[in-house]
Amino acid sequence: MNKRDLKKFAALPPAKHFASKSGRFLYHLDEALRRIADGSYGKCVTCGQDISVARLEAVPHARLCIACKEKEEQDKVRANNDH
Repeated sequence: MNKRDLKKFAALPPAKHFASKSGRFLYHLDEALRRIADGSYGKCVTCGQDISVARLEAVPHARLCIACKEKEEQDKVRANNDH
């Protein structure tokens, strides 16, 4: 995806971004490729720590380390329980 396409994609409403599970997966893979290109692949986007090799082997497009992913999941559960 080139920069112009990324800008168009970013401008779409979220429902258009992820119309399907496969679309969401392709988005995550594209983001992982972008992180490889810019040298940030393997670093947690939240805390900046290295993502473990085991996690990257299991989820190659992971953007969060285990600790940050667990916190994200806990926050989602709390948010769902508040509604």
